[in-house]
Amino acid sequence: MGRAAAGVRSIKLRENDNVVNAVRVNEEKSMLLITEYGYAKRVNFEDFRLQNRGGIGLKCVKGTSRIGDIVKALTVDEDSHIIVFTKLGKAIREEVSTISTLSRYAIGVRAIRLDKEDIVADAAVVVEDE
Repeated sequence: MGRAAAGVRSIKLRENDNVVNAVRVNEEKSMLLITEYGYAKRVNFEDFRLQNRGGIGLKCVKGTSRIGDIVKALTVDEDSHIIVFTKLGKAIREEVSTISTLSRYAIGVRAIRLDKEDIVADAAVVVEDE
């Protein structure tokens, strides 16, 4: 590619769509989705079919008015721990094994209880020292 090249389109976004983040696919692990109102679920990577360049993606959360938009997607395994950060400064550590593995279409489970004016800001996988 030359200096003036623009690259290739990886995903075609519809109006009001945003890319939250990208995760590395590992068939032995699962993807954890966390929404702004504290809902979470694990989804197996095999539930997502392969897309070509410029695809529009696949729906993986229904009813976002109740559970909020997706804030973070993480690759996790059964033994992982996550830490969730809120806009008002709370940090909560949780075992991934307590979050159910559900279908792409499921809403998820309440992973974190939030104060009325608080929302989830970010999340990360906790890396244990060996």
